[in-house]
Amino acid sequence: MLLLISFLYMISSICYSYSKQDKIQNNNMNNTTYKNPTIIEAIVEVRVIPKPELELHEIEEMHSKIQEVFPIKNVLANITGHINIKQGEAPEHSIEDSGPIGFLYKTSDNQKIIQATKEKFTFNLLGKYPGWKPFLSEAKSFWEIYSKIVRPVKITRVAIRYINSLKISLPVYNLSEYIKIYPKLPDEIPHTYEDFLLRFVIPEDKSGNIAVITEGLKKNPEPNTAELLFDMDIFKNLNNNYSYEELFELLDSLDTYKTEIFENTITDKYREMMS
Repeated sequence: MLLLISFLYMISSICYSYSKQDKIQNNNMNNTTYKNPTIIEAIVEVRVIPKPELELHEIEEMHSKIQEVFPIKNVLANITGHINIKQGEAPEHSIEDSGPIGFLYKTSDNQKIIQATKEKFTFNLLGKYPGWKPFLSEAKSFWEIYSKIVRPVKITRVAIRYINSLKISLPVYNLSEYIKIYPKLPDEIPHTYEDFLLRFVIPEDKSGNIAVITEGLKKNPEPNTAELLFDMDIFKNLNNNYSYEELFELLDSLDTYKTEIFENTITDKYREMMS
């Protein structure tokens, strides 16, 4: 099952500041590696317009080519829930099942997952992150199998997503020790953080890449600890046709933008905790 992250409430005011001393030059960012990265899930996604005659059973045949690595197969279904509320009457609930839309293939340890539908290929890694190049290389090998079956007419969207979780001690009085994006609380109220949620969108005008950033603090069941969560969903919607080589150049571009945001947002203390 894919990782789902929930928080209790949102604080909308943020403080996002950079200092010249902390800012890292872009040409060094892609070479940054950490012994203990805080990535708990990494995702590559490609959305497509498939060949017109594609049948669902053809996507199911993908499993025979990857079964040694992904022995578990589940059906992906499109289920929609509806609630009809009328004044003076009890709400009416209904569920609409549109049937299977694709397949989900998993490793026996559930650390790697492929989602394959007619319109979308997704590769999820929930194990230890090996670095961008090995991760992309593995995603590429499974994409090649998928694309030979689906034979996309067009690629419509590419995306990568990284969910980071840093374990920190409670109480937290100064989030700026770890990260440069944080809720700025008025001086008149207590400055103790236990739970919060922020979400914002950062477009990169030159490339057309878009970053959806979600950050939050979630209290752990373990006493006096919390998870500082930093979720980066980087994507680009495509209007033109792209070749196989250009697809992976686009993914490289997304990862570069992701790294730029991450490295310019975390502090040296955060980096030390990954070393």
